[in-house]
Amino acid sequence: MKNLKLLLLMLSFPFFAPDFFSGQVFAQQSNYDLKQYILGDYDFNALSVNFGSNGNNTNGSNENDETSNFYRIGGNGAVFYSKFLNTRKQQISISSNLSFGGSREDETNYEKPLYRNDLRLGINYSHRLYDPKNRFVGLGIGANYDYRKSQSSANITNTTVFFISSRHNALISPQLSFGFGRIEDVRDSWQAIRIVEFLKEVDAIDKDPTEQQIIELARLISVRRNWRFYDFRLKRIEDIKLLDELLQQQGIVSNPDAAYFTTLTDIWGFGVNGRRTTGTSLSFGINTPYYYEQFENELNFIREGEFNTLGLIAFGEYASNNPYRLNAQFDYSFRLEGGRISGDYYSTDGPNYFISPSASTNWGYFPTTRTEFNLRATTRYFAYDGDSRLNQDQIQAGINGSFYYYFSPQTRLEVGLNYVGKLTPTESNQISGLSQFCGNSYLFFPNVPINAGSPNCSGISYSINFTHAFF
Repeated sequence: MKNLKLLLLMLSFPFFAPDFFSGQVFAQQSNYDLKQYILGDYDFNALSVNFGSNGNNTNGSNENDETSNFYRIGGNGAVFYSKFLNTRKQQISISSNLSFGGSREDETNYEKPLYRNDLRLGINYSHRLYDPKNRFVGLGIGANYDYRKSQSSANITNTTVFFISSRHNALISPQLSFGFGRIEDVRDSWQAIRIVEFLKEVDAIDKDPTEQQIIELARLISVRRNWRFYDFRLKRIEDIKLLDELLQQQGIVSNPDAAYFTTLTDIWGFGVNGRRTTGTSLSFGINTPYYYEQFENELNFIREGEFNTLGLIAFGEYASNNPYRLNAQFDYSFRLEGGRISGDYYSTDGPNYFISPSASTNWGYFPTTRTEFNLRATTRYFAYDGDSRLNQDQIQAGINGSFYYYFSPQTRLEVGLNYVGKLTPTESNQISGLSQFCGNSYLFFPNVPINAGSPNCSGISYSINFTHAFF
């Protein structure tokens, strides 16, 4: 009961947070409404590298009061590329990543720590076509490859088992969707408004710009932010020159002194950091994920094999993204999905169906041009009818907090702290001693938790990452 109350508290806080903060830290913000400043067409590209450290500690128990503990510490590196094209008729999103990492893990049943190495490659593509009323049809596909090698020894049924494991797995997930509504990116308009606000603070602007002047400034920002370059220093000089020319031409600059140019340079370099979006979307669709795994385990003997799993999943989702005054963002979504899974992991004697409602909220706060805070809460109920050896009903919930600090417009530090919990309301045949599966139990198939690990568990994890963006 104590765990259940904690999960309910985690879920309710982010929904009430806007009302609490609106009368506190955001009271000083201007009256500009970002929802009124939606731009037309833009094409955004980003390439970045990331290095960091991560780890977690999880505790679990079952109905027999058997307890377990799991902890992990590791390091990681990754390269990310993303592209987003936005026009009134379509939105195209492409993202890819190549990551590698290693970790040291220990569990209650381990005789020795487990050492793990990972290599992952992922590519995702999404394309939506819109009509003038923002009704859309969408097509998407995701592909992921993962190689993992680990070695350790464990105590299983009072017997010490030594093992070396290597796994190759791949996931391909095509998706077809349709719906109503649209989520718009308003970062460029946000930066235009922040430029005006910060210049007011140093008495460089003595009158409010018109709505049309804000739009003109935001369009210039959009063009320059997505301009490819080879020399970042020369591009910044050209950017500041063009921004100053437009502001002077609009006649809103009253005192173009050193404070004016220093402030303009700072807000140009750092003012667009953060995710600012607006709009609502209701979507429905079907995806048919296919999962393949090939493994080789040395468990006092050599065992190898392969598995195939296929799913047919239908979903519906409502999302609402809301810029909350000038320096805050509040988003929430509700999703319902369900379907059938079949394959080597599941019993062939009967169907394996599941249904799963979920909800999430995300609260962002941007106090300065160099700092950002995010708080995200998620909850999910999973109901399963099928092979109970692998799946069963369970409740999952978590809270994730993250802090970003930008050392330069291209380099940032991210510190994250995550709490996750799982409750199994029905009778469980899960065992203690596998608490690492708490909140991370999607080993065999996406979005379908396996019946492994402690039925009731909670855990805390951290991450520290440095990211440098080339463009």
